[in-house]
Amino acid sequence: MRYIVCDVETTISNKGNPYDSTNKLCSVGYYNSELDKCVVLPIEYDDSFFGDHLSRIRDSLVVDYFVAFNSKFDVAWLRRYGINIPKSCVIWDIQLFHFLSSNQSVAYPSLESVAAHYGFDGKLGNVSGYWDAGVDTPFIPWDELERYNIQDVRLEKEIFIKQYEEYLTWSIPRRNLFILQCEDTRVLQEIEYNGMVYDVENSLERSKDSLSLLEGLDKRLKGLCGEFPINF
Repeated sequence: MRYIVCDVETTISNKGNPYDSTNKLCSVGYYNSELDKCVVLPIEYDDSFFGDHLSRIRDSLVVDYFVAFNSKFDVAWLRRYGINIPKSCVIWDIQLFHFLSSNQSVAYPSLESVAAHYGFDGKLGNVSGYWDAGVDTPFIPWDELERYNIQDVRLEKEIFIKQYEEYLTWSIPRRNLFILQCEDTRVLQEIEYNGMVYDVENSLERSKDSLSLLEGLDKRLKGLCGEFPINF
């Protein structure tokens, strides 16, 4: 099994939104199972030429699995710089796996909480402290950003190994559900990338009709069940 674990660091405007033109990709960290090596490459961290780094990342994607935490974010950022995840490569979303593994009881878990679940230490360094103080990523010392990025990649790699072991114990339908939902990441990212025409005013009017219908159904159900504290 060949896999790559990827984690990107970006500027912080609008929470690092990849569709915000004021943002840029600062670094890409990844682990390639064939090389058994973690690498962090600066992209638009400074004024250095980064074209060779993009080619290097693109060449590393000839694998079976692309592993990331909240993978749609990483997929969107790579695509913005001309790097697409090959169709032959299965996306493995660590966050989504934990959601299904917990029987959908833990929505949007953090990397730290998933790491703790598997008995691993959390993130390293004070990089989040810089962000909390409003310091944007290109102004964080490279050695600190590099360590932070590499720690994330190593953490995600260790979690992936544990998750893959668990995945092999799942039933075939449950495995298929997970892979299908990960594949849906491509569809959702495509929708985000292209945008979607949406009639806001008509949607709000339709929501009033739906709310009225729900209230009527609620009254009918309570008429059948009585005033028991049931969340229909």
